[in-house]
Amino acid sequence: MPSFMEVWGIVAAELTPRPWVYTAPGGASVTVIPEGTARAAGEGVVVLRITQDPHTSAEVYITTGELPDARAALGCDTDAYYQEALAALLVAPTADGGVWLTVEPWDRAPARLLLPAGQRLPLLAALERAADVARGWEH
Repeated sequence: MPSFMEVWGIVAAELTPRPWVYTAPGGASVTVIPEGTARAAGEGVVVLRITQDPHTSAEVYITTGELPDARAALGCDTDAYYQEALAALLVAPTADGGVWLTVEPWDRAPARLLLPAGQRLPLLAALERAADVARGWEH
C-alpha cells in the first residue's frame, strides 16, 4: 500500500498543469505555460514562448485581463498584434489557414514560427487552460 506522501505526489502531479507545446517539422516550437505566482485579480500571467532554434527564443507575457485581446489576435484572419510591456506578438495569417507567429522582444532578436491551420484551435484552447490556472493564483 502506498504511503500518504506517495499518493500526494501522484495527485499533485496529476493536478499540476503541463505546458502545451507544438513543435513544427523544422524544430521550432511554441509553448504555452501558466505562471504559478500570486497576483492581483486580472493580473495572472500566461507565457507564450516561441523557440525558433537553440539560440533564438522569445516570450510574451499575457495577463488574464488582457487574454481576450491576445486570443482575438490569434483567431482573426487578418494581420494582428498584441503588445505588452516587454514584447509584442504579431500574427500573420497564411492562405491555407495557418498563421505566422512572431514574438518581438524589445531587447533581442524576434522568434518566428509557422503554426498550421490544424494547430490554431489547440493553441487557443491551451491559452484558455493556462489562463484558468493563472486565475487560480489570483487573489
